[in-house]
Amino acid sequence: MFLTQAEYNVAKQTSRFLYSKIVLLSKNFEQIGELTGNVIGNPSFSISSDSDIRRTCSISLIPTDSSFDIDKGNKIWFDKYIQIYMGIRETHKDEIIWTNMGVYIINDPSRAYSADDNTLSFQASDLMALLTTMRGGVYSGVDYIIPQGSNIRDVMIATLEEAGIKKYDISMYNLTVPNDIRVARGTTAYELLNQLVELYPHTQIYFDVDGVFRYGYIPYDDSNKMSIIANDDIWKDVLIDYSVSNDLQNVKNHIYVYGTTHNVGSNYADGVAKTTINPLSRNVTLGIAGVNKYTDGMLIGFTVDKEIDTFDSILFPEYTFSIEYGDVVLDKKVMKGRGYLFVGEYYIAKYVADIDKTTGKDNGYFQYLGHLQSKGEVSETSSNSSFSINEIGDLAIVLEGGDYDNLYTDADCYNCARYELYNRCKIYDGVQINCVPVYWLDVNEVIEITLPNKYGKEITARYLINNISISDTQSISLTRLY
Repeated sequence: MFLTQAEYNVAKQTSRFLYSKIVLLSKNFEQIGELTGNVIGNPSFSISSDSDIRRTCSISLIPTDSSFDIDKGNKIWFDKYIQIYMGIRETHKDEIIWTNMGVYIINDPSRAYSADDNTLSFQASDLMALLTTMRGGVYSGVDYIIPQGSNIRDVMIATLEEAGIKKYDISMYNLTVPNDIRVARGTTAYELLNQLVELYPHTQIYFDVDGVFRYGYIPYDDSNKMSIIANDDIWKDVLIDYSVSNDLQNVKNHIYVYGTTHNVGSNYADGVAKTTINPLSRNVTLGIAGVNKYTDGMLIGFTVDKEIDTFDSILFPEYTFSIEYGDVVLDKKVMKGRGYLFVGEYYIAKYVADIDKTTGKDNGYFQYLGHLQSKGEVSETSSNSSFSINEIGDLAIVLEGGDYDNLYTDADCYNCARYELYNRCKIYDGVQINCVPVYWLDVNEVIEITLPNKYGKEITARYLINNISISDTQSISLTRLY
């Protein structure tokens, strides 16, 4: 979000008069009314980086006429959004400085009637709810496949527009789908988008406070390039107290990741005969009796014999593969991808067709996937790390099943293992701070704070915001960045 100097300055005030404003919006984000004068107290907010729906809010108000009835054409109905603002009165200029707290749909409204009570209460959820079962977002058509190589940005935009979302900002242009994704009937738009997010480490999807869908990276290291949203210039005026917890149990310096187990059926060559050993023309023939042509998506399995291993244990893209069917050797096809080949291990490759629309010729190739069950392994051995295996011993963890089953290749598993090593090869300094509300803070942003220490040296460090809870005060959970 864009932060004004006035919003920054007023957040540091020691004396506060708080205000709230609720604006009614059409589905086209046009302002059509307000609920401001009817709100009881201040809305409470929850912002969580771990939740499908990032921003939620609880509101109570006093209905003043029948327009507050839950019905078509009234203030609270399916065809409307609400935009909530929190304000702080600026003491010198005597004006209210407003901060946008987000665009929401209204969910779970309830009325309370009594002799001394007439209130309407409801929960509000950000616009991600439109992509879940909460408010539609379900594909009711036939199953379909998002093919390997599809541009993720293009797929996301098509998914959003089909779901009726017109406001989006997807700045990452070059990421592609590494393997076919099956979209089953009944899949929600959110589930599909989340599958795309999980293909690449430390990425996120969310709706910002203006109701814009965004896809981008989560900060995950303590480089000087990171933007610091708040530092001690703020915290010295608003911090109330804090607590710290250190997690030693979950420190891991050796990561194994296991992904998809491929099924090749009878398409398996039990030994590889290298027809040439010329480094500039590396041809490999696989003897697979059941394969007489190349078909798109066909998986083949093979092991490597001693002959190929003694020449060169590294598989480079300039290798060509062909399959021997009886006495016929099918056309040679380039093997793309990189990996290490060892004697006796089971490897998988996938044929990717590429038909020339003019000539009809298939210019396809084999994509090297890796092992029968895709896998990746990384460990911390650097002498500069306090968590190195050489320093604290081998603290290994095996990650498999669940979302890891979506990792299709050895390369996918390796990249995931690297990210998990970053996350786990450190002591998790979990910090919970309580402060006077700073309304413009958001999750997955980076702050810098010096925490007072009565008995030792004060340390200034950078933290990633994980969760925010706002009522009369603000509670913020943080994770230290190393």
